[in-house]
Amino acid sequence: MFFSSDTGKNWTQVNNGFTDLGVYALDTIGTNIFAGTFEGSVFLTTNNGTSWKNVSNGLNHNPVNALAVSGNIIFAGVIGGVYFSTNNGTNWTQVNNGLMNTQIQALAVMGNNLFASTNLGVFISTNNGTNWTQVNNGLTTPNIWCFITTGTNIFAASNGVFLSTNYGTNWVPVNDGGLPLNDLSCFAINGNNIFVGTGEWIWKRPLSELVGVFKDINDLPKNFTLSQNYPNPFNPTTKIDFEIPSEGYTVIKLYDLLGNEVSTLLKEIKKAGYYSIILNASYLPSGMYLCKMQSGIFVSVKKLMLTK
Repeated sequence: MFFSSDTGKNWTQVNNGFTDLGVYALDTIGTNIFAGTFEGSVFLTTNNGTSWKNVSNGLNHNPVNALAVSGNIIFAGVIGGVYFSTNNGTNWTQVNNGLMNTQIQALAVMGNNLFASTNLGVFISTNNGTNWTQVNNGLTTPNIWCFITTGTNIFAASNGVFLSTNYGTNWVPVNDGGLPLNDLSCFAINGNNIFVGTGEWIWKRPLSELVGVFKDINDLPKNFTLSQNYPNPFNPTTKIDFEIPSEGYTVIKLYDLLGNEVSTLLKEIKKAGYYSIILNASYLPSGMYLCKMQSGIFVSVKKLMLTK
């Protein structure tokens, strides 16, 4: 494992406590960083990699191919199924009911929908993995290697890129423009563009060509804004929109009415632009919460009502 504090110009090895160096997956909950490894372990660091702790109790020690986070729940996809933990990996529970194959290759979260891919296609769960349903209509290849989501759109890639705008009910290929149709292994979205990585190249395309109208990159916000979440009241997911007119370190946190911090939703440097966060509060009791955004000297607070 390596760490950079200057956007990759310099790297430092941070392997203290890291006993398996084959890293397959990374994800975060607030300031907690999780790493999934080839030997089937999940490691946790709370200090940016200065030290790592093995948090794999209950995993079946097959390669951890994917990690995904929904609120304070972390999911692990292994060659043996899907597992989840609600206590930062201290304990893991298997949730495979409905999966026709348990060789998990990728995971993705969109609101309260969890997607998993196997070599038999894509499966969706709307209850944190308790039950799974196959959603392959339109996929010409079931062997999906990676996902990425933006808004209510999910992309899947293997031998070609596929897009679903209705939570996997239907998929359509989006491969025109010269994209090679093999060895597609990773996605990224930056600004208004989507990137696809292959074994040799990186390919880029404007999202507006695939999923509708996106704001022009020159149409940047003029003011800091934290919008009221929608829907509100909500159960258990809601969308929080915010705008940043200039690049800066931005923190968005959730508090209860006593002022106790409940969750860190965002803590990173963000470029100027329009952003959204999906909050999944399935792990919280009903009640009123406060969402606080701070970026530079800007501070804004909104009230959120969770009803279960």
